[in-house]
Amino acid sequence: MVSNPDICSMQLLLTAATQFELQPTLDFLDSQRVKFPDWEVHALIGGVGIASTTYSLTTELLQRRPSVIMQAGIAGTLSPALLNAASPAVVAVNQDCFADAGVWQNEQWNDLFDLGLLDENAFPYTNRFLKNPWQQLLQHTHLQHVTGVTVQEITTQPQRIAWYEQNSSMVVESMEGAALHYVCLQQQVPFLQLRAVSNIIGERDKKNWRMKEAIAALNETLIRTINTICNLDETEFRL
Repeated sequence: MVSNPDICSMQLLLTAATQFELQPTLDFLDSQRVKFPDWEVHALIGGVGIASTTYSLTTELLQRRPSVIMQAGIAGTLSPALLNAASPAVVAVNQDCFADAGVWQNEQWNDLFDLGLLDENAFPYTNRFLKNPWQQLLQHTHLQHVTGVTVQEITTQPQRIAWYEQNSSMVVESMEGAALHYVCLQQQVPFLQLRAVSNIIGERDKKNWRMKEAIAALNETLIRTINTICNLDETEFRL
């Protein structure tokens, strides 16, 4: 964690499910004693899963309100092209959803919107998704913008994977992303979700995962994005 000794007008919160995913960036910031004028940088290890992430972010926001939150982590993907790139792809998630909230019924998936339990355009949802409205901030990542899904049970079943392929625009899957979107939309805090692709969805043999390479690519991108964000004018964080 890096903080400026002087009173700062802007605060950046870096968050990840595990310290492992964020450690190279934390080491870089500490070792270089990086300072950003008018910025203070904090780190939050929020824990794995929707519940832990929602609780940790909400608790943090009750204590202090950051100018922007950046969540970083690895993800599975449905795109072999992203996985098999020379360096594992890092993407910015433009929209996310709680993908396994619903029920299999008559051999098809029905989510909470299909069941009539939620209105697909009732805040904070837009067309069933938790969309990041800070589009100008997203543009500053210079990354591909993709659709993410967030699950409590990691997807392994061929039936579910086939449903994703045929009926959704999802590109990456995580266990925390939609929780970030939900909390930040409710609290109107600018945010970014960055994901590095480590494996194809459904592959559970971790010998076939590109975990080490994905962590390296993620943190290289994260460090670059931190430098970009901390040199922006505060007007860039307005809707």
